[in-house]
Amino acid sequence: MFTAYGKFWKNYVNFKARSSRSDFWWAMLLNLLINVLLTVIGFGPLLLSWMKDHSFSHISAGTLIALIVAILLLLAYTLATIIPTISISYRRMIDTGLSPWWFSLFVLEVITNFTGEYATGLVENISLVVNLVLLVVLIVIFALPTNKFNKRSAK
Repeated sequence: MFTAYGKFWKNYVNFKARSSRSDFWWAMLLNLLINVLLTVIGFGPLLLSWMKDHSFSHISAGTLIALIVAILLLLAYTLATIIPTISISYRRMIDTGLSPWWFSLFVLEVITNFTGEYATGLVENISLVVNLVLLVVLIVIFALPTNKFNKRSAK
């Protein structure tokens, strides 16, 4: 698990190597766990404070500081993992034997995700449906076995 995560960071600008299924999924799992941990650390005390009296009026300075630090750490971690995530996703897609053009589905999923966040009405609903379909397609693609006979992934 930690070996795969080390490869995730070591190959962060390597778009030519291979990325096995296990390397990809272990790196994604650790990224998810780190994001959840930072979110719980930051928003947990805030949520507990709200659960006491259903108000944020009695938030302590410590809770506010923990929230700000966690948000900054989460933002820094998210920004730091953008390029390695793009890289490992591209390498994984190529490792399955698909054309590099299939990576445009990943880019389109990111775009529809942001569109859905900031749109309203019909555009928001269409964006959500397209995003979910693309997400399922990408999960299936990333779960495909390695194509050992692919010339592109043999490098």
